[in-house]
Amino acid sequence: MKRLLFIALLLAISVSVKAQSIAGIDIWSSKQKVKQILENRGYTVYDEGAYLEVYDFIIGGNEFDFAKFYFQFVGVNSYFTDATFSSRY
Repeated sequence: MKRLLFIALLLAISVSVKAQSIAGIDIWSSKQKVKQILENRGYTVYDEGAYLEVYDFIIGGNEFDFAKFYFQFVGVNSYFTDATFSSRY
């Protein structure tokens, strides 16, 4: 019984902390909107089809060599779903 309660608690916590935005950009935003936000922040944005790529990206005071913003496509609509931030050492 305690084990089931523990699992239910973990599930509730994981659902409640799901991100609503990444780098201040709302999840499910369109590709055009994300591109505009990034350009307004002064970044040069490279459109690579399924994702947008930005070099020398800063988030939360941390510098990254590049960031990729990924989208899901449904018909002609695009939805921001994920991002990766990478540094080369």
